[in-house]
Amino acid sequence: TSGVGIFQWADNLTSTNPWILIQDAGTTVKLYVNGNYFINPATTLTVGTWYHLAVTYDGTIWKMYINGVLAGSYTGAIGSYGRGNIYFGNGYSGYWNGSIDEARIWSTALSVTQISNNMNSELSSQTNLAALYHFNQNTAGGTNTGLTTVTDASGNSHDGTLTNLA
Repeated sequence: TSGVGIFQWADNLTSTNPWILIQDAGTTVKLYVNGNYFINPATTLTVGTWYHLAVTYDGTIWKMYINGVLAGSYTGAIGSYGRGNIYFGNGYSGYWNGSIDEARIWSTALSVTQISNNMNSELSSQTNLAALYHFNQNTAGGTNTGLTTVTDASGNSHDGTLTNLA
């Protein structure tokens, strides 16, 4: 569904000023930084095809990669917006109808080589890996309405709460 969040890091789910928001834009994705600026890649995405999305911030430049290729960048500060919660498959304007295979949050900006080398591999705990969600605790194509927790496989105990799982 175009316009809904795939990933959001914000003070709350309905925040109009998310720190980071990756939003479904129909045939592409948009990256909002600090609630108002976005990277709008020219890359066209095809429904039913898996894509690897990565966002890095090195203290100066935000970069968005799609399948290991730089799709856009933005130079700017991290801002002072709240960023206490992370939401996958949900964001500013509703639930996203899609699949997420694995999500990783690092405490350092990865290089394009690191992103490319690891994007097709399931990772385990690694240096600077703050949170890791495999999203494989369910039954693929099955009924998963009773599943309410996603385990943080990084070893840092940042387990998440699942809601509205089909």
